[in-house]
Amino acid sequence: MEINLTNDKGEEKIISYEVIYKRVKNINLRFDANNNLVISAPRYVGKKEIEKVIREYTNWIFKSMKTNENKNSYKLARELDFNDSFYYYYGIKYDLNFINISDNNFDKTKTDNKYFLIDHDNKKIDFYFKNENDFSWKKDFDKYEKQILIDKLKFYFNKEMNELKNYDLPLTKIKIKTLKSAWGVCQVVKKEITINRKLVNHNEKCLRYVVIHELCHLIHANHSKEFYKVIESVMPDYKKAKHELNYD
Repeated sequence: MEINLTNDKGEEKIISYEVIYKRVKNINLRFDANNNLVISAPRYVGKKEIEKVIREYTNWIFKSMKTNENKNSYKLARELDFNDSFYYYYGIKYDLNFINISDNNFDKTKTDNKYFLIDHDNKKIDFYFKNENDFSWKKDFDKYEKQILIDKLKFYFNKEMNELKNYDLPLTKIKIKTLKSAWGVCQVVKKEITINRKLVNHNEKCLRYVVIHELCHLIHANHSKEFYKVIESVMPDYKKAKHELNYD
């Protein structure tokens, strides 16, 4: 079933929902693991009464859906583990192979002295380990991944600083860190921007958007209409990346 809702901000959505009739006294709302709205209701309650309750919880529904979408976005960005069969590298899905080299016949010259090998053509990554307690592959890959991110950030910061040159932006210190609940942070007073290391899992358009977003906080330290106008002036299609990252 579906219902058209409009929250206090004037945002409108068509919400799909499922009703499960149970031996309960009240109508209860929750979201399942796939961010679908599920209603538990007494057997005698009709559709009209259920939808009345849904409308009363419109703002909560919008807020909960956004929170859950953000959690799902961060699920894409995760730490590598032996149990993983795939990994998103700049938005592209790579198959993973974990290869045991306990027989010590491993020739590191074939992998440029690293315990991993990326095959971009076939979209796969081979990781080499000696035993279950050997995480040399992870250390090597983390170091490699961070350096690639540093190089990309240098490129985008230089590019976007030039695009925004009319605003006379100050020189800014750039840091890379694993953040739990943000893709980037701009400390305006310190003139310091921190970029979430997990952006390596998303495509480069998302990376560029975060760089622009944080730089624009040096112009407008808020999320006003003027703030987004500046973003749009250098990245007209920014909303696609914003939506993918669920980024405010």
